[in-house]
Amino acid sequence: MFKIYSQEYEKCALVDYSNYTEKDLLAINKNMELMISTCVSACSMLPFEAKCIHQSFFLYKIIRKKCGVPVSLVIGVSPFPFNAHAWLMLNERNFYEAEYETSKYSVMLRSENYYEVG
Repeated sequence: MFKIYSQEYEKCALVDYSNYTEKDLLAINKNMELMISTCVSACSMLPFEAKCIHQSFFLYKIIRKKCGVPVSLVIGVSPFPFNAHAWLMLNERNFYEAEYETSKYSVMLRSENYYEVG
């Protein structure tokens, strides 16, 4: 699944927001915040503890395809006690999640790297 998403959505056309007005950027930001909160709410209803992977795959697709923002899908692990987590990053910063939530994980997969190699 990671390979399929990487190959399909890393090719999405990106939007150059540098010429947008502040009003337009605020509207786009509000729209993305709504998509994120809706996704997080919907995924909170999922059983088990794998909410982050569903949420991250879905938001990766939507944010890249609908908004043209070059987010990366990231999967990391923590060795002891073993734990895994998925989240989105924009360049080298978390996209919507606090740094302290992801700092304990070592990145194992990142969509743009997998796309290049995979």
